[in-house]
Amino acid sequence: MTSTYRYVFKGLLALLLFGIVVSCSKDDEIVDPTSKPDPEIAQLTKKIHADSIAATIGMLQGMGTRFALAENRRDVAVAIMNKFKSYGYATARLDSFQLNVYFRNQYYETWQYNVVCTLPGVEFPDSLTIIGGHHDCILRSTEPESPLDVAPGADDNASGVAVTLEIARVLKQSGFAPRTTIVFATFAAEELGLYGSQHMTNRLSDTLAR
Repeated sequence: MTSTYRYVFKGLLALLLFGIVVSCSKDDEIVDPTSKPDPEIAQLTKKIHADSIAATIGMLQGMGTRFALAENRRDVAVAIMNKFKSYGYATARLDSFQLNVYFRNQYYETWQYNVVCTLPGVEFPDSLTIIGGHHDCILRSTEPESPLDVAPGADDNASGVAVTLEIARVLKQSGFAPRTTIVFATFAAEELGLYGSQHMTNRLSDTLAR
C-alpha cells in the first residue's frame, strides 16, 4: 500500500469512526459539522494506524485464496477470529452454516464460517450497530486461474475486513463504552450470493421473533 493510499484510507476510516462514535455514544441531537471536534473522537482517530490496516490486508492476501469453496476457508475465518481475540475480544467466535451449491458445473457440500464479536452497549445493550465486510473473494470467470487456488482479493474485500478489525482494535483498546452494542462481523460466501450476511440476518430475525 503506497503512502498516498494509506493517508486516504486513514482519512476515510477516521470519518467512519466519527460516525460510529456519534451514533453509539451521543443523544439524539444534530451534530454541527462546523463545531470543534469532539475530544473523544479526536483521540480515537489519532489511534488509527495505516500500517496496521496494511498488515492485515497483507496477511489476508498472503493466504493465496479466500474463495468460499477452497479448502482453507475455515483457516481464513480462524485467522480473522484470532485477530479479534488478540485485540481483547475474548468472546470472538465462528458462526458456521451449511452451504451446498453448484459452481462451474460441480456440486459442493460445505460448511461456511462467519466471524463475529461484540462490544457490549452500556445503555441499550439490545440495540445493535453492525460493522463488517465479507472475507471471501473470487476471480472473474474470464481469468485463467481457478479461485480454488488463487484469489487474493486485496480490494474485494481484504480492505473491508482490515477496516473492520482496525475499528474494533481502536475502540477496544481505548476503553470506548458505546450506548448500543457494536457487532463486528466478517462474512463468508458473499461472492456466491450474500450467504454469510443472509445467515446473520436470519439469526437476528429469529431472535427478535421470539
